[in-house]
Amino acid sequence: MQIERREEPSGLALLLRGRLDAGRCRILEDELEDAIRQGSHHIVLDMDEVLFLSSAGIRSLLRYKRTLTALGGDLAIRRPSEFVREILNMVGMTAFFVEGDAAAPAHAVEKIVRFDLGDGSFRAELSGAGEVCSFGSGSWGLGIGSFEKERSDSGEVLAAEGFALMLPPGDGQTPDFMAASGDFVPSVHFASGVVLRGAPSCCLRFSESLPGMPLSELAALALDAVGAPAAALALVAETSGLVGASLSVPGPEAVLDEGFFAFPAVREHLDYRPEKRFDRHLAVVVGLAVRGDAGAFAPQVRPLAGGEALSGHFHAAVFPFKAIPQGRVELPSVLARLFDAVDPVGLLHLLHDRRPISGAGESAFLSGALWAGALAGLEGGRA
Repeated sequence: MQIERREEPSGLALLLRGRLDAGRCRILEDELEDAIRQGSHHIVLDMDEVLFLSSAGIRSLLRYKRTLTALGGDLAIRRPSEFVREILNMVGMTAFFVEGDAAAPAHAVEKIVRFDLGDGSFRAELSGAGEVCSFGSGSWGLGIGSFEKERSDSGEVLAAEGFALMLPPGDGQTPDFMAASGDFVPSVHFASGVVLRGAPSCCLRFSESLPGMPLSELAALALDAVGAPAAALALVAETSGLVGASLSVPGPEAVLDEGFFAFPAVREHLDYRPEKRFDRHLAVVVGLAVRGDAGAFAPQVRPLAGGEALSGHFHAAVFPFKAIPQGRVELPSVLARLFDAVDPVGLLHLLHDRRPISGAGESAFLSGALWAGALAGLEGGRA
């Protein structure tokens, strides 16, 4: 099986040559998986030179037809060979796949597409030692805390729209998570954290080739989109590598000590690797970005890359890759589909490694969705 890829105004075309049987299905499946990862959700297969189609081949076609339809796209067959058309006729699937010489529905391919969601905005609450915060609809959060009152195992925390994740400190740990169900709403006992309450005003869909779009560029896009000096943002996107750290030593007293992050003692407190990790995974990122004077947010943000005086604070939960639907999507539904399908494999506090020569730089992303809302300020003026 040989496959030639062609980009067309209406989407991606794959020209197939040879036999699509049990021994060669994997070649096509790998090509389709790669195309989906790169954001191609409207795909047409030109099968004029396909000499044989087996039941295994039909099963692969059906699988990816369903996958792309669920993502708001489509998989169609153009110019089926005589043999392919005969087989599809015999199994009653010609109308399901073949669209004559028509390709997939036309759609504009843009790097950034904006969808307005309304007049949403956020306010922030800074949570200190012992505070308990719930995370139902309209609540995002990040920081250091635990699901239990005893905070001896406090670790990195990320929460959004009825889902909360916590990574226990120590090497080789796997994130635990809680999900809202019925009357239950997950809550976090914070040692230190930021809670963002409100709703996003826009959703930005983006697509970028390797090496990916840096986190600082996505933060700047969010700020520009909401037209405010500070923004709350959530991101679900395929990674091209994450740069970050997690706690390796528990203990709220140590976390709240100003010397906790001092060099060189910080090496004993954090699990940090000087290279990008988790490439070609799916990340859920929650955080806040500020342009210019950080004001009351200063204790919670650190400088990002770029020359715009950008700063931010972001946590990322990492999952095996799973494509998300195209177009306008809502964060709660995307998270529900994701948690229903796969389990998290990591949770990081994202960093910008600015060290010359040996520094890993910043996290970058290939394609996904970003939700943002203007951040009006701190609830009650707490600092």
